[in-house]
Amino acid sequence: MGPTIAQAVTGVDPTGSARLASQVRLAHATWTVAFTAMGRDRAIEWITKPNPLLGGRTPLCAIRDLDAAALHCATVLVAYSHRV
Repeated sequence: MGPTIAQAVTGVDPTGSARLASQVRLAHATWTVAFTAMGRDRAIEWITKPNPLLGGRTPLCAIRDLDAAALHCATVLVAYSHRV
């Protein structure tokens, strides 16, 4: 039996359900801001590409690590730059 959708998206074992729930909420919030600011294709590229604002990690890695503060800052900066 393969991984659940949540496991595939977050890369974690659902035994820590509170952690998984936090990751899902963080991923949803990040994706919503990125998608709204950049559109689908640019948001997909952004969320999977290493980001210097995240120490070279991808936004998906920051979600996995629950690094909400860094991810929020990077997302807001990127979203703002695409709006200006």
